[in-house]
Amino acid sequence: MTEGLSLLAVDDERPALTDLVRMLRKSGAVRQVDMADTGSVALRLLNAEEHPYDGVFLDVRMPDLSGTDVAKVLARFATPPAVVFVTAYPDAAVARGGDRQDRRAQQGSGARGLRRWHPGLEGEGG
Repeated sequence: MTEGLSLLAVDDERPALTDLVRMLRKSGAVRQVDMADTGSVALRLLNAEEHPYDGVFLDVRMPDLSGTDVAKVLARFATPPAVVFVTAYPDAAVARGGDRQDRRAQQGSGARGLRRWHPGLEGEGG
């Protein structure tokens, strides 16, 4: 088995996607980060057996399939990857179970949020 996490980052905004991928790749815990700029492309990558992902970072709001739409499909996988929602819109932030997060929970840095999901995702500036 190969060491390190295999991740998929999904965001329709190219600058946000580039920043997220750069942040994830800085972590020594990450082996590979692939990118998708739509929910449809993400599902194609996730359905490809040669790409088993440990985690998926999904933008909540995207034009074709939202991050929550993609997560609903992933929930039906026999072994679904972990899902982390990312968004630039505080009103769209969701917690486990789809409830809105407490605003205090939203104020943490992106790096802290990554460490909550997987402690090995330290990155720089963490």
